[in-house]
Amino acid sequence: MFRYFVLGFVCSSYAFYQLASFPSWGVFAISFALFSGLLILKSIPALSKDLFSSYQTVLNHTLIHIIIGFLFGFIWVFLHSFLTASLPNTAYFTPIEVEGKILDLPQVQSFNHTGKRSRVKFQLEVIQLKESVHKNAQAWAILPPKIQLSWYGASTVPKTGETWRFKVKLKPRHASLNPGGFDYETYLFQKGLVARGYVLNQKDAASFIEDGGMWQYRYWLAQHLRPLFENSDFNGIYRALIYGDKSQLSAEDWSLLQKTGTIHLMAISGLHIGIVAALGFGVFGLLWKLLIRFSNWQWVAQTPKLIFASMGAIFLATLYMAMAGFSIPTQRAWMMVMVVLLFLFIRRKFQPWSALSLAAFLIVLFDPRSVLSHGFWLSFMAVALIFAVLRHPKIKVAPNWQKMIAVQLALTIGLVPLLVSYYHQIALASFLSNLVAVPFVSLIGLPLLFITVLLSLVSTTLASLFMNLNNFLWQTLWSILEFLGAQFDYWVIGNIDDWQVGLLYAVPIAGVVLWRKKQQSIQFQARFKLLLLSSVIIGSWAVIVLPTLTHQVPPHEVKVTVLDVGQGESIVFETENAVVVYDTGAKWSAKMDGAKLAVLPYLKSQGHTQIDLLIVSHSDMDHAGGVATLLKEMPIRKMISGQSEKLNALHHTQRFSACQSGQAWSFSGVQFRILAPRSDLPVANNDNDASCVLKVENGKGTALISGDLTRAVEQPLARQVGSLLQSDLLVAGHHGSRTSTSLIWLNTVHPKEVVFSSGFANRYHFPAKTVIQRLEKQQILWRNTACRGAIQYKITQSDQEPLVFLGTYQEMNSKWYRTTCEAFDGLKSKAGLSVAKDSETQ
Repeated sequence: MFRYFVLGFVCSSYAFYQLASFPSWGVFAISFALFSGLLILKSIPALSKDLFSSYQTVLNHTLIHIIIGFLFGFIWVFLHSFLTASLPNTAYFTPIEVEGKILDLPQVQSFNHTGKRSRVKFQLEVIQLKESVHKNAQAWAILPPKIQLSWYGASTVPKTGETWRFKVKLKPRHASLNPGGFDYETYLFQKGLVARGYVLNQKDAASFIEDGGMWQYRYWLAQHLRPLFENSDFNGIYRALIYGDKSQLSAEDWSLLQKTGTIHLMAISGLHIGIVAALGFGVFGLLWKLLIRFSNWQWVAQTPKLIFASMGAIFLATLYMAMAGFSIPTQRAWMMVMVVLLFLFIRRKFQPWSALSLAAFLIVLFDPRSVLSHGFWLSFMAVALIFAVLRHPKIKVAPNWQKMIAVQLALTIGLVPLLVSYYHQIALASFLSNLVAVPFVSLIGLPLLFITVLLSLVSTTLASLFMNLNNFLWQTLWSILEFLGAQFDYWVIGNIDDWQVGLLYAVPIAGVVLWRKKQQSIQFQARFKLLLLSSVIIGSWAVIVLPTLTHQVPPHEVKVTVLDVGQGESIVFETENAVVVYDTGAKWSAKMDGAKLAVLPYLKSQGHTQIDLLIVSHSDMDHAGGVATLLKEMPIRKMISGQSEKLNALHHTQRFSACQSGQAWSFSGVQFRILAPRSDLPVANNDNDASCVLKVENGKGTALISGDLTRAVEQPLARQVGSLLQSDLLVAGHHGSRTSTSLIWLNTVHPKEVVFSSGFANRYHFPAKTVIQRLEKQQILWRNTACRGAIQYKITQSDQEPLVFLGTYQEMNSKWYRTTCEAFDGLKSKAGLSVAKDSETQ
């Protein structure tokens, strides 16, 4: 029954983090009373027997254990969340002084022309914090908060474990929110990070306090292995596999691993620690034989081989976890391996489901936020599938190569619901790629690399010889993955919700359980197999296909999604049979831009595999930053831009044509018309005024997007085209800058609603107060992606209300731990509509 208790415990922990608001102490008190009452009833045999036998058909023992586990999970996560440290609101957006210990390995990102490091990125466990307005510092002794800092132009690289004092400026934990996009704010929360910021650019902004002592071992290991790894083409992979540093994996590496479905091999997981534990088990088992034969040590003779070998497995697995910096994912993996070894120590028959349950319980008990990690669910589901396959009678007696194929097939099919839920697509090369990559990494790649690292501690010459062999073998694997990646593409499925994932797993699991309990006649078995197969097919159709069909846009209507791409802009228009994208967001690094952050995930979540028209307003990086990614990742039929020559030169293409007034396209009865640039307007003196001005209309409702157009062109354009600019929805020019959205422009467009696409607490202070005051004076409703996430509308055929507000992603995906603009006085005016106004429009 412990398994059912854990099921309730884990489900309750996950459900707690899905709540929109933090529960009150009254709810906690009720939960605690119910939990205590059920526990007392279960602990008294006489009462338990009388009570539960009476309600056996309704509340059997299984359900009671699930309920007890659910209540315990709620109580545990409530207390953990309540006691977790945070920073005061006054510590944000202002210079403060923090003192703390460096965590993990700091990441160094490139060097500039002066020879200084352009950025060092690291995590800091805050010991104390001092605000300029307070004389005394705030300190933490238990569960101190963690922050992430960037140090630009750093004079040195802090080492893991060292104590430093920094003068910094912090922002609260916050990230873009988009349908289908990766929830980075939840990722930061799951990692325990409460804030991000940067070290101030002044001479006394950083000062060393104390050496890290033994905690610098990981820095020493990285420095020791640098000469061994740095000349290899697989430097990034080696670093990721040995000590968990994935910063050197290139964008091309990530792309290939994603396309082949092998990205899980680059994270130190249960598979990797299990491999190292098996290596330790084998080595210490061999060592035990040698000691028995060639030594007289009594303690070795008195120690059973199984126990001695298990000690070796624990030693190497723990060493590997230490090399990875005791990160949360490696702690989870280590704990799973320890549970398996526990059965060997206590000399009990291995019970896979009990072991899996115990591992899950210990992991969530230790860190409840683990349930928010994709890796948690993928790893446990993978292990469960492996156990289920290997316990099948026919698989048990099959040759090892058949077992390997059966396991990989089960993983490929069984993980589909989770992978679709997280990434909205399936890598078609996954089965073949993993059939090659998993055995290679398990049996050859990782053990050989680990042995090479251990040898480097003894002889660098010998280790270098082994590195040549490592490079050859990994190059062979990489060539195979590149071949498979070129032959197969993604199968884009679209978005499925948590309840759909649960249903996809629950139907076959329930069927298997019923099958085992109700096995009767051969005739019944045949009928039951047919019934189970039919229910799986119908359930899959209802869960995956049916929602896609019901979410289609009707003819003559268009869905408008203003994506949350930070301090940038990207808008997606969806008609019945076409997709139009206006701008692609910013580019922040070689690995991340607006297309990767929001555009591609959103399109894939909606099941789109092609862009019919791409309009890039102008060449500024906050609007054109994701162009290269879109060109590479998705077919595009037509592309235009207000600065086509610049973009063609930048991306080495001739596909962009000039954006000119008079161009128009019609998709399913919805017209997309370009209103500017025009020959009768003033010549653009900057990139902003070269922006394409787009009007979208269906005969009933309209939307207008003007890129970064300033009032220098807004006003003459308003005079030239007049009422043609009138629209129901206006996406404010230049993210709400005071140089745009002029009074003449507003009076001509006469919008019902305005949307600002800007970054959270951005350094430009967009949207400008003068623009907001201008809108509010004219009683125009407005919203801001920085505070609301992606914002969606639909332009319908209704005569009364052609513009329909569909909602914001923050409202649709509200969580109690999210950072809101309303929590900070300085950002309340940037938050968008008040609660009252919001409720009036829905």
